[in-house]
Amino acid sequence: MTLSGKCRFILASTFKGKKKQDLYACKFLDEDGDEFFTLFTSEELYTEFEGVAKRTPVVLTMELTPGKTFVKLVNVEFLSE
Repeated sequence: MTLSGKCRFILASTFKGKKKQDLYACKFLDEDGDEFFTLFTSEELYTEFEGVAKRTPVVLTMELTPGKTFVKLVNVEFLSE
């Protein structure tokens, strides 16, 4: 299932997983400014966030697989204010 929504970019980070693999994540603030959430992403999408200012508005396209815990970030569109 594909979902799309507007929010604000907060932070991009990378870290090592339990199996010593590189993991990439981005943190966002929802459109209402009430809740923060984090999405795991690919290295390619992670690099798109380098140099992007905090609180930049974005439209995210996410993939949700029923029965899975995680939502995967598949595309991002940066908006101008």
